[in-house]
Amino acid sequence: MASRPRRRSPGGSARDMITRMSPENFDHALKALRQRQPFRPFTVELVSGGRFEVDFPDALVLRDGVAVFVGPGGVPVLFDHESVSQLIGERNTAA
Repeated sequence: MASRPRRRSPGGSARDMITRMSPENFDHALKALRQRQPFRPFTVELVSGGRFEVDFPDALVLRDGVAVFVGPGGVPVLFDHESVSQLIGERNTAA
């Protein structure tokens, strides 16, 4: 859904050249995914390559470009606008 385009420059890897999402855009994109009706799980992909699924909207708290997701079993995941490579959610394909 929301992602940051990758740009390459001489001497740098794609990972080093990711265009950063602003804290405001990060908050807006996560709020939009969290508030979909009915709620549908979505995936957060980190710059490190890790991924996790947000499976419950009330398990996500965000403010000023920083978020905490409390996963199954109470395991917290702290992430911010600079650590996310993309947010993956279904698009509304209804005609």
